[in-house]
Amino acid sequence: PPSPLSSLVVVMAELSASNSALIASSALFATWNSSSSTSEDDPCIYSWSGVTCTNLSFSSSSSSSSSSPSFPSPPPPLSPSTSWVITGLDLSYQGLTGDLPASLSLLTGLQTLNLAYNNFDTPSNAASNTLAGSTHPPSALPLAWTTLTRLTSINLKGNALGGNLLPAWGASLLSLRQLDISNNGIQGTIPDMWATGLTQLTRLILSGNAAMCGSIPNPWGYSSNVTIVAAAGASSDTFTGGQLANRTNGLVGNVTVPVALTIVATQTNI
Repeated sequence: PPSPLSSLVVVMAELSASNSALIASSALFATWNSSSSTSEDDPCIYSWSGVTCTNLSFSSSSSSSSSSPSFPSPPPPLSPSTSWVITGLDLSYQGLTGDLPASLSLLTGLQTLNLAYNNFDTPSNAASNTLAGSTHPPSALPLAWTTLTRLTSINLKGNALGGNLLPAWGASLLSLRQLDISNNGIQGTIPDMWATGLTQLTRLILSGNAAMCGSIPNPWGYSSNVTIVAAAGASSDTFTGGQLANRTNGLVGNVTVPVALTIVATQTNI
């Protein structure tokens, strides 16, 4: 795969297209010395802010930051010539705008991704996030990210994302355990492919997306260990008054409605 430096140079260029002034004044991006492609600017050796790396030449737990994420077992193979790999990226609370950066697909060793509380919105070319020939509506979630098969956690909370959830993620992000897309403008239903493909998922947070509708797809409705937090604040949200509420009668485990009216449906194995 591309080196950590060359990958982040591409990511920086894509983000700069919509955020050049913001990035120029950002304390976090001030540590991203991407002016050249030399080892002196390596993001793993010189610890760029928000970037977590793992040195594969020592062990899968040797990290350049305080956290030491572990690969899912068994992980997809990485090139033996790669000594450092970016395993974590945290660009939350940066005020970034525009499309979610498709170039993050270059970070194929990424395990945790946090882009929460920015201002990313629906892509101008949202149709490109739909597979050719698909009958599914356009998605705000990048199809390019299907290369990130090691991801265990994605946090996109508090942006301005619209469109639908991307079914293709269910066939590719097979290591995903936690996904937070709350407080956006996502619409439509939970793809059936997510329930059949995201078998490692334990927590899915969808609250604050009032235009979402539909029911919990099988097999999540009956035979998995998934906690789904669905929006419940608006009467127009059919997750609250419609099919989700009706489907909870068939769930095994605890179904609670807290004071905040957020439905938390916890499924356990039968």
